[in-house]
Amino acid sequence: MFTQNSRPHRALIVVIGIVAALVLGAVAVAATPLVNSDKRINQVSDFGGDALYCMDASNNPTNDSKTFDHFRLLNENGVELWTLSRADVEHGLGSVRFGWKPVLLGTGKGTFGVINLYANAAQDGTPYFIFTGFDDHYKPNIITFYGCSPVGTAIDTSAATEEPATT
Repeated sequence: MFTQNSRPHRALIVVIGIVAALVLGAVAVAATPLVNSDKRINQVSDFGGDALYCMDASNNPTNDSKTFDHFRLLNENGVELWTLSRADVEHGLGSVRFGWKPVLLGTGKGTFGVINLYANAAQDGTPYFIFTGFDDHYKPNIITFYGCSPVGTAIDTSAATEEPATT
């Protein structure tokens, strides 16, 4: 038989269980090693061997947004395909707002086709980036990332509702 005191106790146990599951999930994600240790942003996403990096002022790859100087796209042999300066990024970020269309920051040519970098803002106003390109089978891929944080897999483009407009 249940008492009036058992309901709050069960609710407390459920809440503790949920918090514990969330903490364990966050620890597991944080402990997941990077696939590529070279600090590329697209860790798993296939852009035909092309790798997108945040670079510091000394032209070294960085995952620290505070030291960001420019974006750099290299092919699988390390040949530079495209760069985008911090000034161009900051200029574009000044035009992003939550609920607005993504802003094209820059476009270039990857190994297997046109690449684009867009910016937009999350609901809390935090800017994020959208990188689009193609793999070695000319299949379009897209990744979304914050700052210079590496990301794993590509977003399924069949689920995308709208492609950012190019201007």
